[in-house]
Amino acid sequence: MSGDVVTVTSGKGGVGKTTTAVNLAVALRQRGHSVVVLDADLGMPNVEGFFDLDTDLSVHDVLAGEVDVDEAVHELAEGLAVLAGDRSLDGFADADPAELEAVVEALADRYRYVVVDTGGGLTYEGLLPLELGDEAILVTSPDPAAMGDTTKSKQLAERLDVPVWGVVVTHATDETDADAVASDLGVDLMGSVPQEAAVSESTATGIPVAAYAPESRAAVAYDAIAAGMTDDAEVTLEPLDSKARKPDASAGEDAEDERERESPDADADPPIEEAETAQATDGGPEAAADRDDDSETADAETEDSADETESDEKSGGFFSRLTGIFG
Repeated sequence: MSGDVVTVTSGKGGVGKTTTAVNLAVALRQRGHSVVVLDADLGMPNVEGFFDLDTDLSVHDVLAGEVDVDEAVHELAEGLAVLAGDRSLDGFADADPAELEAVVEALADRYRYVVVDTGGGLTYEGLLPLELGDEAILVTSPDPAAMGDTTKSKQLAERLDVPVWGVVVTHATDETDADAVASDLGVDLMGSVPQEAAVSESTATGIPVAAYAPESRAAVAYDAIAAGMTDDAEVTLEPLDSKARKPDASAGEDAEDERERESPDADADPPIEEAETAQATDGGPEAAADRDDDSETADAETEDSADETESDEKSGGFFSRLTGIFG
């Protein structure tokens, strides 16, 4: 039986699309299913970094006809694999996206789930893998701009006749109404993933949060989403012997409470001696204000750079493809 091809897509970069793809893959594996993550963001691939991999072969090599799929797939553990991308411009230039369908079919013959990480935004690289999916999962933050862009992704999936499984709402806080987000998009809510330090920490270490901190609220959320995607009767593998065990549904809240008890009150005034030492070391209030200004400038430049990278490097083929879809 051919496996399910699940494309993970968003209308905007920076909402946690790749984070969701890799963590759903780990969660699905821990529920007893074989999974491969395919980095189909051909322009800006980064799945490799989420698993702390340094592979010589990539999906770009396969698409260039230099190696076959089996050679490029990296087996992380039994039933858990990655087909990473090549971040170089040469790799991007040599890859033929038209060969992606054959790659997906080969992976679906080997794994129960093929989780496809697509490019952010309405680009050629995001359009093609979306069309190859059996189902699409939308990822968005509660930000209105992100939701607006995700609506476009949903509409595109519908025009491609790709069923939308639902939406995963990321960067959720206590004030986030995930049900309202799903309702506004007109899709089912698959789950919401809270914004917490464990997610960014796991990314920095190159270990998905589902394995890095399985007791965290984010890991519990991804496990719950995976549970809604699977049938326990189809389980064929035992969970991996690692920290990425199936988490206790109540563990996330307990762990968060423990961290809050251990963390000092951020609003509390520091001892006089500490405050004076910090002021002397940091250069006083004026220096702190200068640092804040520099930080805000750097954040703005980073955000502008991220927007620029979403430009379509294959505009001719992309707009030609859109003409066929929307015409």
